[in-house]
Amino acid sequence: MTGILSKTLVHHDPGQMPETGDHTLDVVGECAMEIGIGKRGGLLVELHVVDGQQKKGGMSRQKGALVIRPMSTASVCRAFAKVVAITRYDARKNDNKVVDFPKSLAEAILSMPDWPQIPELLGASEAAILDLDGREYSEPGYHPEIRLYLATRGKLKPVPGVAGRTIGTEGVKKLLHLLRAFPFKSESDKSAALAAIITALLRRLLPSAPFFAISAPSAGTGKSLLAEVVGIILTSRKPPMLSMGSDDAEFEKRLAGALLEGDPMVVIDNITKPFGNEPVLNQACTQETLRVRILGGSSMSNVPTNALLVATGNNLAIVGDLKRRTCLIQLDAGVERPELREDIDFDVLVEAARDRDKLIRAALDISKSYLEAGAPDVYLKREDGTQEKVKPLGSFGDWDRMVRRALIFHGMADPIASAEVLREADPDIEAMTMLFTAWVDLYGKEPQTAAKVV
Repeated sequence: MTGILSKTLVHHDPGQMPETGDHTLDVVGECAMEIGIGKRGGLLVELHVVDGQQKKGGMSRQKGALVIRPMSTASVCRAFAKVVAITRYDARKNDNKVVDFPKSLAEAILSMPDWPQIPELLGASEAAILDLDGREYSEPGYHPEIRLYLATRGKLKPVPGVAGRTIGTEGVKKLLHLLRAFPFKSESDKSAALAAIITALLRRLLPSAPFFAISAPSAGTGKSLLAEVVGIILTSRKPPMLSMGSDDAEFEKRLAGALLEGDPMVVIDNITKPFGNEPVLNQACTQETLRVRILGGSSMSNVPTNALLVATGNNLAIVGDLKRRTCLIQLDAGVERPELREDIDFDVLVEAARDRDKLIRAALDISKSYLEAGAPDVYLKREDGTQEKVKPLGSFGDWDRMVRRALIFHGMADPIASAEVLREADPDIEAMTMLFTAWVDLYGKEPQTAAKVV
């Protein structure tokens, strides 16, 4: 988004509102993204930088967060007036004069069914990104071929003197070095943490992606800190934090608001109850768009779901369909008071912020080098030493190819393997197991009538 722009005169005669609206949109369309205007989910929207710590609607955002806001009559008047000067005939002077942008014109523009002159805005990103073919985008500005606005600091530099598979392997090492203080329970959990970083950077263009859950047996282990590290790499700020609210309807409204405003990452922090039966979460993981109600109104919008969704909590219990759509990261320091550990001699957030460009480069290189190698089949070693070909992950095909397989290709464990414990800990499955066990104890394998059982 740029500073001062020249204005184009648009004349408005009485009774010519449709013509004036079209002419105005023609002018604005030539520089729409320069003034932060696009269309998204059937709405005219505007890029907005949060100018202070923001807490509203169960959502907490850091100062400087880049969000997308539906435009109002007032915001159309303000934004369009940056590049359009409306003139009207003044009979007293027998000449045209410049007037304030008319409210009636703004209302007419907002009421249009579409704005073909305005670019489609899938979202905004503050980091470089790869498309589904592995092409890299890092230059700041709007990229029509991917429908993203990149608020980056400039073109991302390649790693000198390294190429091929080695560049991805080096990327893995850089990310692991950053996360060296986190007490991952297994190699799969460690791989899942790297998957969270890569997914965050690619999520804007991934049609679907798993839900990430960060769990630990006790407080102070680093669950929220790990989520903050991902946020720092993605945006240079801690990520937005979302509280669940009192019921499913309240949570759905809050998550819909976050998606509507284009947050690239949302952390549902410190969950204390079984979690996952919320339909909106499952839809947000597997569907490219979600139909939501506009806050404060009755109209609906089909908004992109291209945000990384993360939950943190002690001994997280993920239930329902969400457990098969979750990538689990388990932390376990193995001590009673993990917050008192004395073996950490650096600030991971400071290091992530300092090396942010290098970390983005490292994460993208993991995916990019795998795709440039032709995205070959990858294999995991069984307990008996034989190799097992990794099968595609049904609901998340592109994520499976660009994140999961890329990590396995570069020597990491399967990032989804640790999620198997979610099935074992599912209270619904546990209850069914107890029921069937008791049934066999009482009745064996003989058929029973409902009347007898009751």
